[in-house]
Amino acid sequence: MQGQLSIINDDMEISGGGMPSIENLRTSSDQHEEAMDQRNNNQQAFLAEHEEIQSYCDSDNSEHDKSGKRTQESKEKPKTWLIWKNTLCLSIAYFLLFGAYMGLQILQSSINCVAGLGFVSLVVVYACMLFSGLFSPPLVIGWLGVKRTIVLSMIPYIVFTAANFKPQWYTMIPASAIVGLAAPIIWTAQGIYVATAGRKLSAVTGKPSDLLIRRKMTVFFGIAFLSSPVFLLVPSFIYSSDSPKNETGPSLNHSFESQATCGASDCQEMQGNKTTFCDPPDKNLTNILLGFYLSMGFAAVATVVFLVDQMAENGMAKQVTLKKL
Repeated sequence: MQGQLSIINDDMEISGGGMPSIENLRTSSDQHEEAMDQRNNNQQAFLAEHEEIQSYCDSDNSEHDKSGKRTQESKEKPKTWLIWKNTLCLSIAYFLLFGAYMGLQILQSSINCVAGLGFVSLVVVYACMLFSGLFSPPLVIGWLGVKRTIVLSMIPYIVFTAANFKPQWYTMIPASAIVGLAAPIIWTAQGIYVATAGRKLSAVTGKPSDLLIRRKMTVFFGIAFLSSPVFLLVPSFIYSSDSPKNETGPSLNHSFESQATCGASDCQEMQGNKTTFCDPPDKNLTNILLGFYLSMGFAAVATVVFLVDQMAENGMAKQVTLKKL
């Protein structure tokens, strides 16, 4: 019987059957703990790597945001510069054009004094200006746009200057008429352009548009009307070389009585019964002055064409219609 049990035990040991031993349990428990420790270590390493990647991404996003802000600021600066460039170039163009025109306008009663041609031409200018200002600016600007209107409205001033090379009734009166028709249009277009530039600058900088429009208008008119004293020095310089005339012109040695009648009566005692005295300056000197004024007109047109950008009016010019008036 005992021999049989021993044989059975030997068979069980050979076949690997039966209950596991305590040493085997301890070994498997140690292996499980080592696996768990390895797993925890792997998890901690993964979390540390994830935090490092997240911090890198956050820093990269912050740098991207900063670079985006710098890019936006760098884009805003050129826009601001371009808007101011357009305003300044437009101011210079008006400085050239109206400096020449106003200088020539003041001299009309002197260089075109025969039969009062210069005086009548100025009357025609302002009469046509009154008529044109009632309806033409909104129609022309809404049809052509602001920049094209400014360019085309400058041409009559050049024509008026050119007409003074041959001052006759058939040249001066038509030229004066088209100047009068163009004057309200060119000044209305200027106002729309500068106001639109102020609004665009407000959209870029965030400053109030009313403040920027007033500032731009101040800069524009400050530059444009600086032309009056500057361009009046030009005829003074040119005509200074014209010597006084003693044969056909008035004498420098006027008596006190004759000087008392000068002014509105134009020294009438020197021309008998005539109530006006016409002594235009030397024609060659006048042509030199007209050539200078004409070149200023062409320079004004070129300034607007090549240096002033076509600005989208955002419907502003189209809103200026006859019904709105």
